Amino acid sequence: MNAFFSIKDLTTEESQDLRACVTDTLGTIASAVRKEKFLPYMDRSFKLALDGLKTDSSRVRESVFCFFAGMADVLKEELNPALEQIVPALFETLAQEDIDFGDKITEEEAKALLNGESTDDMSDDDDESIALKVNSALQLEKEIAADALREIFVNVKSAFLPYLATATTYLVELAEAFYDGARKAALSALWRFVITLGELQVTEPWVPGLPVVSHPSCVPF
Repeated sequence: MNAFFSIKDLTTEESQDLRACVTDTLGTIASAVRKEKFLPYMDRSFKLALDGLKTDSSRVRESVFCFFAGMADVLKEELNPALEQIVPALFETLAQEDIDFGDKITEEEAKALLNGESTDDMSDDDDESIALKVNSALQLEKEIAADALREIFVNVKSAFLPYLATATTYLVELAEAFYDGARKAALSALWRFVITLGELQVTEPWVPGLPVVSHPSCVPF
């Protein structure tokens, strides 16, 4: 285990995949052995993961998001103190623009192109001359970020409520992404948001019949 943590000293671009694999492995080990057995390595694992959020490598950030998704299941509410460091990083990824149309067309024309349309001001030659750049690595990073948000809310529950509105806004936007994996992750997360919020609101077991006996409590967010 100690050999894993020395990976933080490797800063070359070639070492980023190795660092990502190590982070993935630590999360998998924690999920397998659970909290009590992983506790001696918890602090160093968190430091390695949090440092990974500061890198420019999508691969490393993906692995960090997977790590925290797994740790949410392992730690439950004990993950709460770290949310203020984890969740903003997830939002930062979801807020990034992953399609670049350059400076040849307007935003409205860009949307038309994505929908397979063209405008009166654009000829066929214009369509072919536009360099459409798609950051596929960022799309995958967004998919993992959506999965992580889902697992965090499901496991920490009420501590996530201050972030719920912002997370929902980002996920609704991601649900319209062109990448299937990102759309699926966003819709899955939103569905789990609904279920988890319902679990928080309903504090009494349902009693069948009329008039209604139990009412959901109001959970502010």
